Amino acid sequence: MNNINNSIIFVFALFFLFAPNAEAQDTNARSSAIYLNAFGNSITYALTYDTRFTKAKNGFGGSIGAGAFALEGDFFVSVPLQVNYLFGEKVHFFEIGAGVTYLGTNMHLMNFGVQNKATHNVLGSFNFMYRIHIPQGFFLRVGWTPLFGQFHTQEQRYFLPPNYNTEYTMPSEGFFGVFPLMGGIGLGYCIH
Repeated sequence: MNNINNSIIFVFALFFLFAPNAEAQDTNARSSAIYLNAFGNSITYALTYDTRFTKAKNGFGGSIGAGAFALEGDFFVSVPLQVNYLFGEKVHFFEIGAGVTYLGTNMHLMNFGVQNKATHNVLGSFNFMYRIHIPQGFFLRVGWTPLFGQFHTQEQRYFLPPNYNTEYTMPSEGFFGVFPLMGGIGLGYCIH
């Protein structure tokens, strides 16, 4: 239970550290948005804050998200953190980004490098996304988000001769690789 509490406290501390400023709207403010990101670098989902590093709609920026759920003693936490660059003007943009995603869980997620109870993993990610970004309005982000890092093959089950009535499970093998078939979508609200 302490692992769950520590992971959730860590996620919310990071989120509030990067949370948007509640100051009055400024037309020369940096472009920023809050959105719900599904799949992609968040693996499942994450509430995400994205902003530019300068007072502009495009250029360099970053994002941080937090996603968590708990059900019948199982939990899953993901914290995607990215640096990105936006090309485009007005409301249509193309995003290229790279970052890391922290995963903490007690679930059996072989493909994402989490194979035992209460395990942690960090995966790298790239983003190639299309964005619609309407200031003080609609936000959409969709595209390709390949992941890379420590992955595992599926475990192998072997049955012993029938008179033993038991099975033997070979542990999975870890390897560094790329998970290219990952896409993501984000829907939310543009603050500026």
